[in-house]
Amino acid sequence: MTLPAPAVAPYVPFYATLQPYITVEEFLAQPTGVDTSQLIPGGTSDQNRAALMTTIASASNYADGLCYQVLAATADMQVGQYRVQRDRTSRAPVIRVPVDFTPLIEVSDVKLGLAPGQLSSLTDLSGVWPERKVVQIPVGGLAPCGGSLYAQVAYVNGYANTALASAALQGATEVIVTSSLGVFPGMPLTIYDGATTEAVVVAPNYVLGSTTVPLVSALTGAHAVGIAVSALPRAIKQAVIALTAHLIKTRGAESVAVSGMSGGPAHVEQAEPGASEEYDEAVDLLHPFKRVV
Repeated sequence: MTLPAPAVAPYVPFYATLQPYITVEEFLAQPTGVDTSQLIPGGTSDQNRAALMTTIASASNYADGLCYQVLAATADMQVGQYRVQRDRTSRAPVIRVPVDFTPLIEVSDVKLGLAPGQLSSLTDLSGVWPERKVVQIPVGGLAPCGGSLYAQVAYVNGYANTALASAALQGATEVIVTSSLGVFPGMPLTIYDGATTEAVVVAPNYVLGSTTVPLVSALTGAHAVGIAVSALPRAIKQAVIALTAHLIKTRGAESVAVSGMSGGPAHVEQAEPGASEEYDEAVDLLHPFKRVV
């Protein structure tokens, strides 16, 4: 017996890369008061650095979990059935598709139809109006006002977060990055490189999807391979620094206090102070980026 082809959900997020939200150097440059030289007891400097990188990656995922969405740029799909209504200004028939993940920065494809198996792509997206949380789509004569249409909207949301794929020389007017997801013309980016950190702006002639990113102005410094290039707000980066410190301090650092030989555990004590304050700081910093579910 031949089984029918499965119906595949089209809205699973796509991650071009899983780049942590801060680098080891960014964490070490902050006055966290955390000793990172003994993350692996008796380990080498390379082993401790690798352990710190793993902790930073965990803290980045932790930040995503606290916000109920991936903060870095991802490609997502929104699907559903939507009521046709009139645009408030032009009175033309439109549908308004709310997206699950924000901030919405790009709509790459729209398919419309009267039934799920009858969707056709719009060949012109110039009439599509992306807002922060909603996409307004003109539907022409596909369905009357008051009726409904099925829609499948491919979009990119979140903040570009990538790294240099090759070294960039001082005076260069373009950079090559490991991922172009979330990068678009006119976008401000920051190259996080210690004392030579600099802000850049993507040139208007940037071709969407290219990993070669032309810049409005030449670089003022030179930057090595692997240096972070990001549009993440500083509040998110600071939150990940706090979460990294929190994870280091709480990792294997709990002890159980008992009141006596016959009593049960009275409470749990942190062997290192300050961990809860750093967690609370991260929660406060991430609050504006939290997805409402």
